[in-house]
Amino acid sequence: MAASSARLGSFLKQLPLWWQNQLAAMRALDELHRSPHAEVLRTASDFGTTVQGLKSAAARGPLSGRIMERMARAYGLEPAALRRVDPNIVREMGERCTFCDSRFRCAIDLAGADRAVRAQAYCANADMFRAVAGQ
Repeated sequence: MAASSARLGSFLKQLPLWWQNQLAAMRALDELHRSPHAEVLRTASDFGTTVQGLKSAAARGPLSGRIMERMARAYGLEPAALRRVDPNIVREMGERCTFCDSRFRCAIDLAGADRAVRAQAYCANADMFRAVAGQ
């Protein structure tokens, strides 16, 4: 009973984040669909992805990008430190965050005191953050 109560509590904490993220995702997808195809191609190219990859990332919402930045800070890294890493590695890290099934849980955990410690259990980028931070 306690486990199901904890899951419900976690779900209720994640629900507002999910809703805000969904609204932002819908706005981003609408903007992509209304934009000229050449502009969408250029944007996808700038991000090193395809148009379909860009649309897939937009459909996931903006939360993941903010999470990656917050997780970097939890490891004592400023975003500038990530920019000094190989861009391909940072892009892969961004994709992992974007398509992570735990991104709402991560957002909640990052609001707590022991941010990085809690997320290590499920963060696909934890090892890379530690390596960049020199930990």
